[in-house]
Amino acid sequence: MLNIKIAKRYSKALFRLAQERDLIDKTYEELMALTQLGEDSKEFKSFILNPSISDAQQIAIINNILKGKVHELTFTFLTFLAQKDRLTYFFDICQEF
Repeated sequence: MLNIKIAKRYSKALFRLAQERDLIDKTYEELMALTQLGEDSKEFKSFILNPSISDAQQIAIINNILKGKVHELTFTFLTFLAQKDRLTYFFDICQEF
């Protein structure tokens, strides 16, 4: 139940930001692509769901694999989740979005 509450809160915030920037469709497409990446790549899914990886390491990995490949809003959102120790909720947030 806590996962759902957290995912809803973060997805609503991301939706509002995307709406303000007229990026709802772009953000949705990128979230779905990242969700698919999680389904296709055990390494990516494991990285996202591993709470033992430090924030700094998570941000560095996000930088290495996604910087310049996704819109700045999506990139910033992912790094924000890492900073707040919420990256493990990413796939739930995508589903709620």
